Amino acid sequence: MASFDFIIAGGGMAGLSLAYHLPPDATVLLIDRERKTRNDRTWCFWEIGDSPYEAAIHRHWDHIWVHGPGLSERFDITPYRYKMLRGADFYGHVNTWLETQSPRITVKYGALERLESSSSGATAWVDGAAFHASWAFNSAFVPDVPKTGFHHLLQHFRGWVIRTSEPRFDPSAATFMDFRTPQHGDVRFVYVLPLD
Repeated sequence: MASFDFIIAGGGMAGLSLAYHLPPDATVLLIDRERKTRNDRTWCFWEIGDSPYEAAIHRHWDHIWVHGPGLSERFDITPYRYKMLRGADFYGHVNTWLETQSPRITVKYGALERLESSSSGATAWVDGAAFHASWAFNSAFVPDVPKTGFHHLLQHFRGWVIRTSEPRFDPSAATFMDFRTPQHGDVRFVYVLPLD
């Protein structure tokens, strides 16, 4: 059975980010069904200075707008920047890096059948083959079935790309949390991340 320092189940943005940040002498097995290339998600985050993924950052803003009942204000957020990292750009950046990491990092594409922990670490089964590691991280998404009598918090986003025939947005500032939308007993807000 092949053995590694770390097994990462799930090669999406979370799993790839973890692989990128593990110690440079660690051996890693990264498992996913397929190589990620599509623009299937976007991360936005605050940061001072450069990101390890700076070459893949699609857009950033030094100013933000906040809107709500009786409030509409533009803020200078320096020294922070609000950065947008699109999935396709991130995957391209990290997949290129992964190609330079063999044999330290092994990528295995296939179906993760089981991931079990034991006193000696963890074992993953992929397409009938077993792999062992001292540590395992599972970022493969399997939604929980809601249980009656418990409160469940769900955060979800829906995004649209809007094109206009004339300039309608201020590309120098993101609209961050516009609460001028009906709340319907929830916390609802709108983002505008102008790209040009």
